[in-house]
Amino acid sequence: MEDHKQTTEKQILEAAEKVFLTKGFKNSKISDIAELAGANNALINYYFRSKENLFNKILHEKIELLARSIIHVADQNLPFLEVIKKLIEAQFDFFKENELLPRFVVSEVFADKSRIDMFRNNIIPLILQASIQLNNRLQDEVAAGRVRDITMFELLYTITSVNILCFFVKPIISETGTDPMLSYFSQVIDDRKGKNVEIVMSYLKI
Repeated sequence: MEDHKQTTEKQILEAAEKVFLTKGFKNSKISDIAELAGANNALINYYFRSKENLFNKILHEKIELLARSIIHVADQNLPFLEVIKKLIEAQFDFFKENELLPRFVVSEVFADKSRIDMFRNNIIPLILQASIQLNNRLQDEVAAGRVRDITMFELLYTITSVNILCFFVKPIISETGTDPMLSYFSQVIDDRKGKNVEIVMSYLKI
């Protein structure tokens, strides 16, 4: 019975994610999610109570997944710059697998004050918690004179900026571009991860 419940919830969450990302929160209907999940409106309301709760659940799980990837990288017994390289690559891969998410967060989360408060109270602490161990290592490297004097916030901001820009642009290209343009852009994305590593590493050098 419990396994069946978890399977049903998973199907609903997966369907809701697809519907929210393609239609946006306002234009998404519980009936759209129910149809895609092979469920019904009453069942979705039973599990999640409201469309807003379903939205928040998906967003929280996605950011938690990103935070866990930071923790996993930070826990590895590797030289600091190798850890940063892996962090850049892990974040890039996350955005590549969830390429609609960055634009969705900006358009949906930051358009509603209650969601901004939810993001500030629930999501930001997840990311900060994931960064604590990495910050200790960063400060050791700064004190030893091996990298420039920056804060963990500055480092994560730099990494996220170079990574996320690729995936803000791609949906626009996809919606307006021709097939040759899309093919070329896909090649650019494939090459971009390594270039982003080079950009951040150059920034860290004294």
